[in-house]
Amino acid sequence: MHAWTHSEASAHCCTGATLPAIGKVLRTLKATEDATAEPATLNMHVLCDMALALAPAIVERHSPGAVITGKFPGNVPLPKSFFRSSIPSERFQHLAVSLQNEGRQISAHCDAV
Repeated sequence: MHAWTHSEASAHCCTGATLPAIGKVLRTLKATEDATAEPATLNMHVLCDMALALAPAIVERHSPGAVITGKFPGNVPLPKSFFRSSIPSERFQHLAVSLQNEGRQISAHCDAV
């Protein structure tokens, strides 16, 4: 077993080939909820959004021209004791219905004008 030096690890961690895997992990996390602390879910999703937005720039900075936008072929297993699948809760369903109703009201107003 080869123990990587810091420079070897840095050279491999930010190559374009890792971008699909990073994206898959972040998108998988966005499709889950924190099983231990409900309020942490929103923070986790915001951090995933930030990382998804920044990852291509970080890869490009470390490996110019190496950004790869392919898909990661595998699944990312997460421990069920910490993460659960996002199932729309009543709160989110209520919000979705509210937004649909507001959209209808705005649409009706625009049609009347």
